[in-house]
Amino acid sequence: MKKFLLSLAALCTITVLSFAADKPKAGPGEVEVKGFLATEWCLKNDYFKDCRLETMASSPLAIYVHADNKIYVLDTSNYKTYKVDEDVGKNGVTAIGKLDGNTIHVRDFIAAPAEGKSFFKGCL
Repeated sequence: MKKFLLSLAALCTITVLSFAADKPKAGPGEVEVKGFLATEWCLKNDYFKDCRLETMASSPLAIYVHADNKIYVLDTSNYKTYKVDEDVGKNGVTAIGKLDGNTIHVRDFIAAPAEGKSFFKGCL
């Protein structure tokens, strides 16, 4: 029984460490910014949650960082943007890459955290 518990504890430790290792980190010379992901046009025109889908074709992705009150344009030429499509229009998205003026050359994204469950008391 002790061997089983020790092997189970070791397996849990390895699993936790592997999940922690999967999260990308900013490397040397890179920045990690967290904010609201939308297109540049939507952010400049204050269409945060109501961003129009057609702006995806004509305007680059951008991230609004609340702490800095700044909009950073995202250069996603070296990143497959279909991986981040679900996070457009969400807060808490993290972009990792090299900062060049007002543009971040994206290497990776960390998805927005899952929204918590809400309870509606209107039916009670």
